[in-house]
Amino acid sequence: MAEKKLIERQDLDAFLGRLSQIEGRRLHSIRESERPDFIVTFGGAPVGVETTRTVYQECARVLKMQASKHPDQWVNLTHLVDGRPRRTNSELARSMGANALLQPWKPVKQAMLDWKQKVAFALNSKRQKLGQAGYQVLGENWLLIHDIPPLSLDGFTRPLVFQHLGCILSQPLTTRRDFEKIFIHSGAWLFRWCQGTLEVAGPPG
Repeated sequence: MAEKKLIERQDLDAFLGRLSQIEGRRLHSIRESERPDFIVTFGGAPVGVETTRTVYQECARVLKMQASKHPDQWVNLTHLVDGRPRRTNSELARSMGANALLQPWKPVKQAMLDWKQKVAFALNSKRQKLGQAGYQVLGENWLLIHDIPPLSLDGFTRPLVFQHLGCILSQPLTTRRDFEKIFIHSGAWLFRWCQGTLEVAGPPG
């Protein structure tokens, strides 16, 4: 299995596991596809699932370095965003270990605005793909956005998350059609947008 498809399948399995905890749906089959990425069946008609990740490449690179070379070091992810020129691995390594503690923290409001932009970009990109010729449209079509790094929904960030997601998801469509359901899976939290309503399920238990 190609690395990209393996990552997509890992994200799908994590999502379906969480969805099963919430709704108790019994999964019957998963079929790999392209446009959409997967076709899943729960017992009725098949559902097309398109997947994507909201992760900055700088963040992905640092987490990969941490896992392979510095598994015991703490990482400051606050300022890891994609920009030009592309930063070197040596520059990004300053976000790990003792140096990370000395870096200033990005204000929460600014960090959440950056998160909003990241999610909006992923959503708009996939909505455009859904409307392209050659995309297999089924009776029901879902979008799964796997959010990395996961949100920490404390008392301050939680209302900002709902505010930003509501703003993003309720924007007038610029495409012919939309996904019937849009899921944002962020750690233990699962958000669902369906028929104009935003719902959330928190950590199990």
